[in-house]
Amino acid sequence: MYSVPNELSQNSIDVLWLHIRNANQASEEFIFSKKLDRYSYRSILGFHYIEKSHKCKKEDSEIIVLHKENHDKSFRQIEYAILIAILQKVILVLKEFDLLFDIRIDGDLKSNKTLSTVAIINQIFADLKHVAKLICNKIVMQYFNGCVYTANAKKADKKIDASSENELKYVQLKGLVKYLYRDHSLCWSEVC
Repeated sequence: MYSVPNELSQNSIDVLWLHIRNANQASEEFIFSKKLDRYSYRSILGFHYIEKSHKCKKEDSEIIVLHKENHDKSFRQIEYAILIAILQKVILVLKEFDLLFDIRIDGDLKSNKTLSTVAIINQIFADLKHVAKLICNKIVMQYFNGCVYTANAKKADKKIDASSENELKYVQLKGLVKYLYRDHSLCWSEVC
């Protein structure tokens, strides 16, 4: 999310992922939502396209590049690479109009060092919603998996009364809600 602090105008760029023909592609455009002096329209100030190279591996482990493209790094770095490319394309226009941006980055704090050197960047914020969602998913899945593994272990051990399927569902659903509120009254001791 980009914003012009003085005028509270918000502008945003996001990555459009294309998955046609298994193509590893991404593109984005930067559209300024306010009319600028000397422009009679809301212009697209920048556009950038990235595609990963297409490779295949032979039986003898040799890697062949089928189609060379402009990005050979990880998928995680694609959005950041596009952001840097877009900023390089629009920096002159933004400097001309004395615009500064507050940037929110989705969970990638490693890019702050590079972005902090860009003249048009006012502040950099971490968008922790994505990180919080991953942490929550991990906690929930850890609880569910613990219940399933415990139920299977009880079933395999002849000395222990095995949990019924209904009891397992009850502990997974009702127990999870209580577990998330730090009430462990329904938790199995093996899980919690």
